[in-house]
This record gives sequence, structure tokens and C-alpha cells, in this order.
Amino acid sequence: MKRIKYLLIILLALLFIPNVFAKENVEIVSIEMETKSDNATINNAPTYNGLIMNFDISFKEKDDYVKYKVTVKNNTNTDYMISEDTPFNISEYVTYKYETKDILKANEETSFFITISYSKKIDDSLLVDDHYNEKNNFVVQLKDNTGAIVIPNTSKDMNMGLIIFLTLIVVGTIVLLIIDNKKTKKNKIGILILCILAIPVIASAVEELKLTVNVDVNIEKGYKVGYYFNGRFVFTEEQYNNVEMLDDSICANIYLEEQSEHYYICSNVIMRDNKLYTKGEDVETKKLTLMNAFDVDDMCEKIDDENYLCQDIGFIDETTYDSWCVYGSLDFESEIFLDYSYLESDEEMMEIDSICLYDGRNTAFKMPNHNLLFRMIMIA
Repeated sequence: MKRIKYLLIILLALLFIPNVFAKENVEIVSIEMETKSDNATINNAPTYNGLIMNFDISFKEKDDYVKYKVTVKNNTNTDYMISEDTPFNISEYVTYKYETKDILKANEETSFFITISYSKKIDDSLLVDDHYNEKNNFVVQLKDNTGAIVIPNTSKDMNMGLIIFLTLIVVGTIVLLIIDNKKTKKNKIGILILCILAIPVIASAVEELKLTVNVDVNIEKGYKVGYYFNGRFVFTEEQYNNVEMLDDSICANIYLEEQSEHYYICSNVIMRDNKLYTKGEDVETKKLTLMNAFDVDDMCEKIDDENYLCQDIGFIDETTYDSWCVYGSLDFESEIFLDYSYLESDEEMMEIDSICLYDGRNTAFKMPNHNLLFRMIMIA
């Protein structure tokens, strides 16, 4: 009886030891941010451990995104493929996507890309204090070059079902022998614990080799900041891309002879800051340099009411604006700062009481819970 018991314990050890000391041999070695949109924020640098990675990001407007480059080291002698049918938790507002064209070559490093994007605008009713949080995850499975899902920590020639079946038989037999033999009281508890622990350790090898991506996403309501210009100014094409029109805004195109440059001369417009701000966030006012307007009718050839052809505008002076005021009205009550999303015309703008609630020359400013309009108060 003793011999049988010892033989069974040795057999259990043979099944147990390879899995205790086996190494997964495929691991993440680095995560780098590849690119992101202007209003996406990295709350915490990504972390990783083994084959698990964690991301913590915030978005302010639809189509915000962050793209990461993940590098994985394959320390085995086998080439692996990344599964194309990766399952992931479905999200209504956030899209998770990975891209790869490479095989995880044996004993080499391979990189692939994970993109997390704010794909559908969230309804304001779901926001709590202008915030929405979502925790999500998806799994990227690894397969061998035959397309079979990889089972780590085991020999390819061993059948896992058979291993677990034999383990259960061995453990069950040892338990029965211990119960039946009253002389083994001293060792009974220790051997029983060893047997019980052996089952999950061996069975854990059935898990698939996979990359697990955990994402903590915050969607924050972002508010716009604009800079109001009620005079006439010349804008470059890049500047004009950030111009918002009021109902009475006027703009004309300026083309230069034999040159590719294209300019716009406009009056009563708002220049938009591409950055969105959340409620309570410090507002960083911009320093804007614009070309002063000139009489296009005298200095250029008029093609039509919206287009002019000029020989040169290199003689036009530039002015830099770097100090701003937020005008408002006491009639706004709680929203005493001007919300420029309500503006439709320059005339409406001029009806605002000239109370400078924020003076950019000497005071700090935090974003209210609505859009904000700055007006210049001095020329640098």
C-alpha cells in the first residue's frame, strides 16, 4: 500500500512541477503613445505586466482618439499570429481597435497598434457633473502558424484533457488511501493540501495565451473658447480654418499674382481655440498675431464681391494681441460670463454690458460651465 501511495505522489509531482516552473515566454516589453487628438488627455501613463496592459484616458469631443504602439517579445521558438476575430466588450460611445500585419516571430520583438476613440457623442443626460466614466476591456488571442489557439505552459505533444483526467484520478486515489490508512494522520493534512493545490495549478495551463487590454475612459464635456475681432483683419489660410462667422461677418478672398499664398480679409469674426476646456480648468489665453487690414479696392484688382487679386501684401503691418477681457452682463445672473454660442451678430455682441469680468493682464481665470468669448483690451 505504501508503495502505491508513494508512486501516486511521484506521478502527481511529475504533473505538477512542469507547470509550476513553466514560463509564458511571450510578454509586453513597451507601450508608447503614437499619436492623439488635441482634446484627448492621458490621465496616467499606460502600465503593463506580462500580457496585461492598462490605459487611463479622457476625451472632450467626438472623434477624439489616442493611438498606442505596443511591443511584444516572443521568447519562444514558435511563430505566433494575432487573432483577427478578437472579442471585446461592446461600447456605445467608445471604439477599440487594434492593427497588425506582422507575425510574432520566434525570439523577436513585434509591434502592433491599439486605437481608442470617442466615436459617438454621449447624451448630456448621462453626464454627472459634466463627466462620464466607462471601464472596458478586450482580449487579443494568440494563435500558432496553423491557426490553432495557443495553450501556454504545456508541451505541444501533451493532451491537456488527459493530464487533468489523470491528475484527478491520482488526487482522488491519494485522498482515499489517506482516509483509509489511520497511521498517516501526521501527513494527512499536508498531503491533502498539496493535492488540492495541484489541481488549479495544472488546470491553469488550459487558459489561452492572450493579450488583455483594460481601458478606463473618462468623457468630459468640453467648452469652447473664442476671441472676438470686430475690426477688419487679414488671416492666413491656417488662421482662417479656426474662424467662426457671425450673421453679419464679412470675408473676401485675397489671391497673390504668381504665388500660391491665399489670404482672407474679414470683419466681425471669432477666432476659435481648438482646445476645449472642462469646467474649472485653467484657461490659457492665446497670443494672436494678425495682419492689419488694408483697402483692397485701391490696392488690388477686384474680381467680384468676394475675390481680389493682389500683386503683394508683404508691406502690411502685423499686430500682436495678448491681453484679453471677458465681458458680461449682470442680467446673466448665474451665467455672468458671455457664452458666445448664443451670439448671432456683431450688433448682439455690442449690446453686452461693458463689464470686464476677467482682465487677462493680471488675473487668473477658470472655465465656467459654458462657452467663453474673449475681447482684446490692449495691444502689445
